[in-house]
Amino acid sequence: MKKEEKKKKKKSASYYFWDILTKAAFIVMILALLYPFVSESIENQRRGTITSKYENAMNKKTQAELDRAFELSQKYNEALFDQQEGRPFTPVDYRQIFLYNPVMAYLEIPALKMDKMPIYLGTSMNDLDKGLGHLEHTSIPVGGDNTRAVITGHSGLKNQILFSDLNKLEKGDVFYVHIFSRTIAYQVDQIETIRPEEVDKVKIIPGRDLATLLTCTPIGINSHRLLVTGKHIPYSKKVKKKAPVVQRNFWNIQNIGLLIAFLLILLFILFKLFKMYQKRRDRKKQEELEKQEIKSQEKAEKDDQEDQ
Repeated sequence: MKKEEKKKKKKSASYYFWDILTKAAFIVMILALLYPFVSESIENQRRGTITSKYENAMNKKTQAELDRAFELSQKYNEALFDQQEGRPFTPVDYRQIFLYNPVMAYLEIPALKMDKMPIYLGTSMNDLDKGLGHLEHTSIPVGGDNTRAVITGHSGLKNQILFSDLNKLEKGDVFYVHIFSRTIAYQVDQIETIRPEEVDKVKIIPGRDLATLLTCTPIGINSHRLLVTGKHIPYSKKVKKKAPVVQRNFWNIQNIGLLIAFLLILLFILFKLFKMYQKRRDRKKQEELEKQEIKSQEKAEKDDQEDQ
């Protein structure tokens, strides 16, 4: 009897150990699947705070100050193009245009459900970890002939999406740059993959008014650069509201992780319900067997009494 009890205790301890280990592994897996969604949500809140501060700063400026900054940006772009073409130019202090504010504008891409993504001055690692960066020595995105603004962003970061879904954009999609309380609209008309040394691909094209979104590709390898270039188009709030938007990144890493997590949790709940059903069924069977045994015993006792 003692040996049997020891075996039962060992089996019980082993069962509980593996049960706890399985549940812990399941919880870790669910948390890992939810991590991209949770981290991106936190980053969105942080970026929302940054762009709100930027908008508040723009709202506090007079229209004359905003117009002055806009004109300086145009002069900067003209000087940049003259420099590229080898003509004499008058330099304009890039950072002074924005009064040394670290954020120059914010980007909106409806097709990727990107809203209020801050664009920082320059492309330092610190800035690109927080949002997007404006590539120095490229045009400021205020529109105008002989301009090409280049906006860069990381792809494949663990804690935020940024430009990870940039490869899903298609020709005809529209993105917006909000700068100096104005909105500049661009429609994608060229998508290409280049090698890092092909810097001529982001040069200003005479007579064109362009903005290029740039990121590393393929994700995790980063051997090439993806360029999504849009041409400047007229903007109005009415047209923007009526314009059809096709979401290109519905099946992104966040939504896939959420779906898998939901399915696993659903399967876990169904499994637990099935186990509960099995226990109830087994308990009923056990109760019925016990009742039958009692009836058999009672019948046997009656038969014995009758025989006596």
